[in-house]
Amino acid sequence: QNAEVGAAAIRVLCAWKTADAAPDMLELIKTSPNPSHKIAALRGYVRLAGLAKDFSSQERFQMYELAMKYAERGDEKKLVLGGLANVGELGALEMAQNCLKDQETQAEAAVAAVKIAGIIFETYPQEVKAAMKEVVGVYQDADLRKQAEEILGKVGERGDFSKVEAVRIFDGNTFAGWEGNLDMFRIEDGAVVGGTVKGTVPKSEYLCTTKEYGDFELRLMAKLIGPGNNAGVQF
Repeated sequence: QNAEVGAAAIRVLCAWKTADAAPDMLELIKTSPNPSHKIAALRGYVRLAGLAKDFSSQERFQMYELAMKYAERGDEKKLVLGGLANVGELGALEMAQNCLKDQETQAEAAVAAVKIAGIIFETYPQEVKAAMKEVVGVYQDADLRKQAEEILGKVGERGDFSKVEAVRIFDGNTFAGWEGNLDMFRIEDGAVVGGTVKGTVPKSEYLCTTKEYGDFELRLMAKLIGPGNNAGVQF
């Protein structure tokens, strides 16, 4: 009877629909001696990772990365790749690329790589170029090869910026080279933090570089938290 109650509890956990169940699912994946329970937990964990509203893009990638680490069977790895395809992170592209080498998951990995490349090719053109060349080289599906070649074309139109020296406009410690209302902006853990979750910001505030730039490609990571969040980059 206790075993039946335990199994029922695990089924409820694995069907949970909110992000707070993710840590318990992961622990079950890592420690359960029951293969059926581990598979159910893995499926639930992958499903939760797809809830974009509950996790940042980077957090979702990390969840898929962990899920792949504990995926033992081909169908489990394919499930992970199916979710990973919607994550616009360089690490996600690299993970899909690694799976191209496995014949069992090659088709799903190729689909994921092409889909991710379509999201991030403007930010990581050289990495996307290498990945799409690999897809074209190893995968024979005509439609998917065409999609990869189209992305290669888009990367080519942008030109090669790989030899251009990057300019860091934020030193991670000070607001040197920036101006704005510093009552609304602060630096925490090497990142610029704007606004507050404790109240309403009375008006739009801007943090601007003191130097002007032209013909540039801006790379940054951003995270929005709190209800009704509203922020962006203007140039």
